[in-house]
Amino acid sequence: MYKVILFLLGLNFFTARAGDSIRIPYGEKGELHYDLKKGVFAVYDNHRLIFSDVAATVRANGQPLSSTTYTQRSFKKETINDRFGKGVKYLVSLTAAGRPQMTQAFYTYPDRDYFLTEVRVSGRALESNYMSPFDGVFAPVTGDARTLFVPFDNDTFISYDAKPLSGDKPNTSAEAGVVYDNDTRNGWVVGSVEHMVWKTGVRDSAGRITAWGGYTDPAVNRDHIPHGSIRGKELKSPLLLVGYFADWRAGLEAYGQANRTNEPPYVFNWTGATPVGWNSWGVLQDHITYDKVIRVADFFADSLRGFRVGGTAFIDLDSSGI
Repeated sequence: MYKVILFLLGLNFFTARAGDSIRIPYGEKGELHYDLKKGVFAVYDNHRLIFSDVAATVRANGQPLSSTTYTQRSFKKETINDRFGKGVKYLVSLTAAGRPQMTQAFYTYPDRDYFLTEVRVSGRALESNYMSPFDGVFAPVTGDARTLFVPFDNDTFISYDAKPLSGDKPNTSAEAGVVYDNDTRNGWVVGSVEHMVWKTGVRDSAGRITAWGGYTDPAVNRDHIPHGSIRGKELKSPLLLVGYFADWRAGLEAYGQANRTNEPPYVFNWTGATPVGWNSWGVLQDHITYDKVIRVADFFADSLRGFRVGGTAFIDLDSSGI
């Protein structure tokens, strides 16, 4: 009887584990297969391979780290009840001599057709400006294959761009990436649902996808220097959403809702007057001076007293000229 109880407990703890492969279900028909020998995983949708040989990669204290090069890997899971609902968190812990400990986390929910993933490293006096929970290969896309460029913002009038998927032309988007078949609308969405610490990039290139915290590009987010570093005993990557959808547009809707769920707005349930005002860029652009600003403010105060709601008008000075 004692031996039978131990066997049942072990079976429950390592559900769906066969040999050195862990099967992690998510949503209605999604599944991850994590290879404990190699430190990589694959993603399936309804038994169809979507991603393969996916690893976590980190640069800590100048040292490149990969889940594929650690020597010891262990696995556990636990039930969770967080902002996304009730689900299961799967943790893979990786250790090796002379390296900080790495932990890959996978958050799954039975009613959500995506999973969330992140990577952490822990040790002494760590520093990093590059952390990727998701670096691997995506399956070939048939039909009218497209990749969606997602801008960081609209500051330079940059816009979204659905481009033909080309093996020799990499596409890097800010915060989220989408690759899809424009005939069937089938496609995958990978993007960050955390934006307070990291700027995230998602790059598809020659059949590979890399999603990482630490993205800078003068042409996209106007950063001309490397991403700043985070420091501490434990460092965490951005939390990523990964999903494959029958319609990639529905996938982007799910991604948007996940962002709202994970990072609620600072200002919500606004009951005050609608803010109205004037922005300097349309007229002054980068020719702002103190005298011009005072004259504009005086004009609104003296000559356009009706141009305000709730008794207030906002005079916005574009930072480009300051």
